[in-house]
Amino acid sequence: MTRVDVAHGEMMFFGVLFFAFLFSTMAGLSLFLLDGHRHSLAAWVLVVALILMAAQQWSQVFWLPR
Repeated sequence: MTRVDVAHGEMMFFGVLFFAFLFSTMAGLSLFLLDGHRHSLAAWVLVVALILMAAQQWSQVFWLPR
């Protein structure tokens, strides 16, 4: 494994970690803003999509080959 491979792996890991935090924060904020009031189906679909995207990113964080 060369130094370039190691650097690329670290960049990939931190990129995935960044998106995991980003999607988690966006999903949390969306749930906070919806706050149980009556909202459109599109708003709930967006929140579910953000939660699924965050879960997918977090699964990559823990399953990335190092």
